Amino acid sequence: MQIGDVNLRRALQDAGQPASATAGSALRAGATLPNLMSFFLFICLSSLALPMLNGFVGEFLILVGVFEQHVAWAAWATSGAVLSAIYLLWMYQRVAL
Repeated sequence: MQIGDVNLRRALQDAGQPASATAGSALRAGATLPNLMSFFLFICLSSLALPMLNGFVGEFLILVGVFEQHVAWAAWATSGAVLSAIYLLWMYQRVAL
């Protein structure tokens, strides 16, 4: 069980309590927000197929294989990867910052 799970469980248990009783749980839930945004950043970077993350090997091998067969299609695929990186970083900025 993670620390965030405990705080989330406490916040959910306090949901039926009066507002004065939930002030402490709101502070605990706010303390876990940086952890949540760090995890969200990790997921975004993983979706970008950065090296040492889960999507890199697949995307790299696909781009190498396409580049060997047809350079123009590889350019289109690479531009799609760049556009997805722009979108994911823009989304993270809008959500987290």
